[in-house]
Amino acid sequence: KPDYAAPAENILAAVAADGDDPLQFEFYSGTSMASPHSAGSGALMINLHPDWTPAEIRSAIATTAYQEIKDTDGTPGDPFDIGSGRIDLFKAVYAGLVMNETADNYLAASPYLGGEPNTLNTPSMVEYTCFGTCTWTRTVKSTLDIDQEWTISFINPTGVTLSASLTTFTLPA
Repeated sequence: KPDYAAPAENILAAVAADGDDPLQFEFYSGTSMASPHSAGSGALMINLHPDWTPAEIRSAIATTAYQEIKDTDGTPGDPFDIGSGRIDLFKAVYAGLVMNETADNYLAASPYLGGEPNTLNTPSMVEYTCFGTCTWTRTVKSTLDIDQEWTISFINPTGVTLSASLTTFTLPA
């Protein structure tokens, strides 16, 4: 369940010295290479928006991600491969709306404690036990200094029909 994707293919990485070999760098690939990009992105966002919560930063990064990326085999990536897409920090910094969530709500949503993760106010929307109709509610807040009108749009994935109770709304500054 990735939230978003980060560069992870052929990343120049420091490695432990191997005997007398002075070369202490290699190209690595995988989630261990993407994780520092995600953490670094979050750190930069905290520096630029110290008043945003970690959940707001995560939502800004996820909702502004570049979506048209390919899987390692060249096929289009899907949400289970790439989450919301590849991190685009330039767009994330200027996200016009964000979603917040509390630590208490994260704990309460734990399936191990009888909670429902789909109740969390996060950009991702997954319901593994949904058959037929599934419903999610999201609450957003504006990061802008002026009132802004928003329009909801989406592309229906194959076999899925999406709808929204509001298609246009205005968020106050």
